[in-house]
This record gives sequence, C-alpha cells and structure tokens, in this order.
Amino acid sequence: MLKIDNISFSYNNKKVLKSISLNAKNTEITALLGKNGSGKTTLLKIVNKFLKADSGQVFIDNKDINYIRRKDIAKLVGYCPQQTTHVMLTVYETVLCGRIVYNKYFLSKKDREIVDKTLEFTGLKDFSHRNLNQLSGGEFQKVIIARALAQKPKILLLDEPINNLDIKSQYDMMNLILKITKELEITTVIVLHDINIASKYADRFIILNNGCVMASGNQDILTSEVIEKAFNIKVEVKYINNNSFILPAT
Repeated sequence: MLKIDNISFSYNNKKVLKSISLNAKNTEITALLGKNGSGKTTLLKIVNKFLKADSGQVFIDNKDINYIRRKDIAKLVGYCPQQTTHVMLTVYETVLCGRIVYNKYFLSKKDREIVDKTLEFTGLKDFSHRNLNQLSGGEFQKVIIARALAQKPKILLLDEPINNLDIKSQYDMMNLILKITKELEITTVIVLHDINIASKYADRFIILNNGCVMASGNQDILTSEVIEKAFNIKVEVKYINNNSFILPAT
C-alpha cells in the first residue's frame, strides 16, 4: 500500500505540488490525471526518491521512505518513466538489469529464473534475443515494464505508458497492466492523458490541477464539471455499461 501525506514540492522557489495526499491500494490501479505541468510526473519521482519533497511524507507499507535507503527503494518500487533511451541490449539483457538491485556484481540462477518468468508473464519470451532497436513502440514499452517487474516491486509507477502508441497497442498495454496489478497483487499508479481509457481500467482517480488535488475517488468523480475545470474544455459525460465516456461538448 502507498500513502502520500501532505506532500509539497518547489522548483526554483515555484510551488509545483501543494499539500498532496492520497492512498493507493494493492490490486488497484490509481490513475493520475491532469493537464501538462500539473505535477503528475513530479509526484511519481518523489515516491521513487528521485526528488525530495519540501514537506510531507510518503509511506510504503507504513514505512516512511525517508528512512529507506535509495537502493532498497528499488526493491519496493518499479518506475517506468515517460522516456527511456534505447541502448544496444537485447530484451533479455534489459530485463535482467532489473535484478541488479539485488546482486550488483553477480547474477544468480534465481535471478535468471525470475527474468524467464517475467518474460513469459509479459508475453515477451519470443522476443528475448531481439535488440531493443528492433522492437515496435508497444513492444519496447512492455520491456521497460518487464524490467521494473524483475525488481519484484510492491508498487509500480507508470508515467504515460501508452503515449505514442496506436489504439490496439494502447489497449494491449492497459490489459497487461491490469493483469500485472490483479494477478501479482501490485499497487499501480499510472499517469494517463486519455480519460476514457483511465475510466475503463482504473479503480481510483486523482485529478491534479495547479499542483493541488482537485478531486479524488472512484469513477463518480469524473463529472463534466470536474473535467471542465481541470482541463479547461467543455465536455459531456455519458455512461455505457457502467463506464464513463467523455466527449467534447457539441
């Protein structure tokens, strides 16, 4: 379980996050929504200890991350950033890098077994010997997620994992994330821009606006009033089979 309590953060004396609090639970997908610059990526980096908050606390399973060493955070949190540089590695080698947090100088038989199982679970087994530069965008993103899973994390942080993917690849990716969250009993926090995809897959929603939590809760918070205020656009919200669909107002 992830608990964020009253987190604030500034860049160059400019307040980016203001008293952010949220809870994210095991087996649930929590979607972070909001305009560009609303603080979503910054919040993920604070949870992963890439950035230190000005004030407030982050707890993982009731442990304050201020008292957890950075290298041990990597055993608890798998982080997939927006942009990852392609390097001259194979899929297998890349996922194996996720085990370095446990064995810096020597990778064991157990490490390789975990990588094999991770490749199988994520549907990448047949791609294991391909170079990263031979993959499609969706395949490459799966590899980055698989590398994070090889760390055996309790929490998975995903920053726009479906960005620049075609529509089929977007749904394939979200189905994989749903499978990971439910079957591996992981706490998943995901930054998304497509509210309709978020409403289909997420259990909880946090909408950030100007560095503040404007709304949080289940799908019921996805009202036209909230979305219009957060994104400055007129919309209509329709419900089909208990899923909300957000459309531009006509």
